[in-house]
Parts: sequence; C-alpha cells; structure tokens
Amino acid sequence: MTDTIETASGARPKNTHIFAKAEGLHYVEPEWVSTRLFEVERFPGPIQDPFAGWGRVAEAARAAGYMVRATDIADRGYPLDAIENFLDIDHIDPETSIVGNPPFVDAIIQHAIRLNPVKMALIWPFARIVAAWPWLATAPLARIYMLTPRPAMPPASYVEAGKKPEGARVEHCWLVFERGHRGPAQLGWLHRDHAILAPEPDSTALAPLALASVALELGKPDDNAVDANALPHSVFGGSVAARVLRCPASVGLIQKVPENLHKKSSIYADRGTALHTAMALLLGDDPPSIDSLVGRTFDSYALTRDDIEITLRPALAYVDALLDTSGAEYYLEARIAFPTIAGAFGTADLIVRIGRTIHVIDFKFGSGVRVLALTPDGDEDVINAQLLFYAAAARHSRPAFFAGVENIVLTIVQPVTVDLDTEMVSTVTVTNAELDAFIVAYRAACENALSEAPRLASGAWCRFCPARPICPEHTRPLLDLAAFPVPEPRSAARAIFAAPPAKEDYLQALADGLNLLEAIKDIGPALRDQAKRALENGDVVPGYVLSAGRAERRWRDEIVAQVALLGLGLELDDIVELETLRSVKQVELRAKARGLKIPPELIVSARSGTSLKWAENADDPILGKDERMSLFSEALKVLQEEAKQ
Repeated sequence: MTDTIETASGARPKNTHIFAKAEGLHYVEPEWVSTRLFEVERFPGPIQDPFAGWGRVAEAARAAGYMVRATDIADRGYPLDAIENFLDIDHIDPETSIVGNPPFVDAIIQHAIRLNPVKMALIWPFARIVAAWPWLATAPLARIYMLTPRPAMPPASYVEAGKKPEGARVEHCWLVFERGHRGPAQLGWLHRDHAILAPEPDSTALAPLALASVALELGKPDDNAVDANALPHSVFGGSVAARVLRCPASVGLIQKVPENLHKKSSIYADRGTALHTAMALLLGDDPPSIDSLVGRTFDSYALTRDDIEITLRPALAYVDALLDTSGAEYYLEARIAFPTIAGAFGTADLIVRIGRTIHVIDFKFGSGVRVLALTPDGDEDVINAQLLFYAAAARHSRPAFFAGVENIVLTIVQPVTVDLDTEMVSTVTVTNAELDAFIVAYRAACENALSEAPRLASGAWCRFCPARPICPEHTRPLLDLAAFPVPEPRSAARAIFAAPPAKEDYLQALADGLNLLEAIKDIGPALRDQAKRALENGDVVPGYVLSAGRAERRWRDEIVAQVALLGLGLELDDIVELETLRSVKQVELRAKARGLKIPPELIVSARSGTSLKWAENADDPILGKDERMSLFSEALKVLQEEAKQ
C-alpha cells in the first residue's frame, strides 16, 4: 500500500509503505540493522537466531566473529542448522545469546524472555512497547536502540517480486535484554551509516557509584568528528584506572570532594587540552595546515611556534606514517565503554587497525615525567593500566573492528618530557588473553571500591588525586607527628647517676621527625589550593578569605621557564611542586645552593591575583560571589527607593 500526500501542486506519491501481513510472518530487515547492533553490543557465548529467514542477522553475527546457530520454522533459502518451531523449545544453553528478527507476536517474545538467555536482542515495533507494559515492565530490558532512518521491513514476497521499498511508516527498534538486569532501560540510536548514539553496552553490569546513565558517541572508522562538549569523566574511567587498581578506596573519597575542586586549572592542563584539540583537527576531515595553528587559541591557550615544532609536528609525523600504511582504518577520539562495569567509559585518542594488528594510541602532551607503556617495577614489568583499559573497552565497543585481530599494540606518544634523550614513542604488544585478565582484575578492584571496607593504599598513583587533603593515608603522618616521641632531657638529680641517652637513639629520633615532615609536605599546598578555589567559586571556608595580592615576581612563561631551568642543571623537584612550577623565590634559593644563577629574562614583575589568608589577618579582603550579589541587591534596592521619591 502506498500513501499520497496533498501539496500545493496536487497529489504526489509519499515514499512510505504500509505492507500487507506477510505469509508466515516473514519480514526482511535491511542488512545495516544487524551490522550496527554488533558494532555497539558484545554478546557472551555463541549466538542463536531462531528466526533466521534470509540469514541477515546470522551473517552479521558471523562477520562480527561469533559462532552462530541459525534455525527457523521453515526453509526460506538460507542454510539452517535445524528447522524448528521456536515456541516448542523449552530450554537453551544458559551461556547462549539470542539475536533475531521474530514475528511480531507477543507470545513469541514472552516465550523468549522465559527461556532466560544470558543476553538477547530482538527487533520489535516501537509503538507496541506501550501496550506491552504488563509483561515487559518486569523483564530484564537493559537497552532500547531506535533505528534511523526508519528501516523498511517488507514481506519477503515483496522483495522477491523485485520491488524496492523507499521508506517505511512503522518505527522499529532493538530490545536488548540481559539476565539479571535491574533498573530502567537506556535509550540509544543506531543510524544506517553509523552508530550515532548508544548507551553503554554492558553484560553482567556492576552497579555504578551514584552515576547517571551516559550516552556514548560511537563512530565508524572513517568518522573523524570530534565532540567539543566532552562527557564527564567516569569514576571508573581509563584516566583513573591505575589509581582504582592500586587504591580502590580513592573512588569513594573523591566523591566527598566537591566537583569544582577536583581539578586544578593550570597552564600545563590548558596546553595539553589545546594540543589534543589541535591533533584531532589535523587528523580529521579537511585538516588545516599545521603552520596555520601557530597563534590559534583553543579555550584559553594560544599555541606557540615551539608547541608546533617541539610537540605537535613530531607526534603528527609518527601518526601520519602509521595511517599512510596500506589498508589502515582508524577511530579518532572514540568514546568506548568498558565491559562488565556500568559507568566505566573513556575516550581513546586514536585506534588504528592495519591487517590483523590494532594500535591503541594515547597522546601525552604534557612536559612532565615520562609515561611508559611498560614500566619496570622490581622483578616484574607493569603494563600501563590506562592503555589496557582503552584496549579492552575498544574491543568490547567495537567487536567487528577487532574481529580476527592477532596483535594489540599499546602505544604512548609523548614528544616532550623532563627526562632528556628519551624516545618519543613507548609501546608494548598484548594478547586478547591479557585483556581478558585485566577485565577480571579491574572489575574486582571496582567491586572492592563499592564495598563497605575498600582497600586504601598510597603511592605514585596519588599524584593527581583530589582527595589527598582528606585521605587517611596522607593525613595519618599528622597524627604520628603529634605523638612524636622526643628524647627526654635528664633532670639535674638524675644527671649524676643516670647514663646519658644513646647518641644513636637521638639521631634516630631526628630521622623519624624528618620522615614525618617529608610525608606531610604535600598536605599544606593541597589544602590551601582547594580552599582558594572554593572561595574563588563563591563558597565559604569558615575563618578564611581571599586577599588582594601584592606586586611579586613571576615566571614570564612557565613552559619556557621549566625547560630553561632543567637545562640549567636544576632537578625536577627543585622547580616543580604538585605539578605546579615553584615560585621565583623558591627556585632562586635552590639554584643558589647549587651555585647556579637564573637568567633574568625568565622573570617578570606583576601584581598577583589573590592569596588565602585568615579572615582576621586579611589587609584587603576580597568579597565572595554571594557577598557581592548581596551588596549589589542592597544597592539596587536603594536606587529603586530613591527613584520612587
């Protein structure tokens, strides 16, 4: 049946169709409907399609690397493993997934739900979901994928007659069920050309820690669009994977820190973000020339010629050589979800496939400590957890892209570090078995993080943790310092008869005291930094205010200064504290102790912005946002009263 639509020039055909009921309820879906599903969903175990028809679902599943058992109630021309009535099946293997396009009869989908497969995806008319609520509301429905543009699903006889439908009137969707799923279903969209929006595909999902559902942007290999509005970071995401593995308790501690105090803004962070954005532009469609980026501002940072020549050009040359390889396909800035853990997602900078090898690449555009893909640690080498996360998540989110892959190369590209004479590229090759082992270990760490007594441990992974000011591992030395045992002096009465205290005991006490001071040296700056940011955001920190700064000497350019100071012979600890360049005065003292002189052209005098002080000691306190708004409101009321008089 073909509809018409009235226009000003008369009636014209409207390319939508309402098809007569098919014999045997055999309707045919376009190939892309199944292909897109397998790009965003990963199914445990083998797949059974009980409604194989012409085999479009089965073929898409096989292309994605799955073992498939295809059956149907009748022979429709596709090679079947068996001819059987799905309603006569009373059980299936508990590890088998069901995927198919069934007849749109409630009894069939209800029977499929009762079989309780580990995972199931069925095509269904979207409009019928509303009427299905009496039995669908209690089913383990995890996700719903809308299909766009609206796919035509004509009777097989319609296609066999040589007719080609150009549109459809009925909205269809994929219903994805997961055994044990609880809670509302997430909504996503699959486009004919690519998966444009998809909820996180998880199986046996671990409950998230107070996380809202997040939609993931997924693309095909040649879709290089970059989303400027980045999603919030996941509490179980790739950037924190190493910390979660070593200190699961950090997850809960960080949730106690207000969001606006999580990340300190700095010129280093702004530069890194700008360089990532620039690299995405250079690798995307219609890229600008690299030289045209000099002076271009991304957010608040303007790229310099040094940024281009020292950092961006070498990284781009490495990537270009990889992408120029024959047959190379890639995902740029790919949003990917980690398997088995709801809310664990991340963005992989670049994923490249060449033949049977996948390259998972992470750009490090900071100029700090060297980051390695494989780090020696005593008797064993430790693989970079962030790269393992991205590889496992990419394999899960892009199963078709990873099908048949034999080698997975994890790569760090870091053009500039404080370590001189180091290679820009660090790589390690891992196997699918190693990714499987990492998934198990990371899930265990996340489960521990959500337990009543998560494991707490300090180490190098604490470096960027915003919870340090409240972390028991970091504040414990303060208690130890309060109870520090100082050797007691001898009284005059005992001095004649008592033996003098052992010199070694006193020297050990000095060493213990110095160790405690070393352990707490980072607490003060972390506390002051978060308090200052809170006040700048208009919050109230009882007893403290911001005071107008005084004229002080500053570094003319922190990036240039850091490179120059390292070249002068200073150590990293001499010039950097908590990822921030030390003040001119602090560095001058350290340089003087080493017999070095800081070049004056690195320094400029300027009035500082604000400083944190006790309220009673503030010479020129700066009002917070709420106080300024209150004063403005009072002044406005006075003006309004005067205007009435």
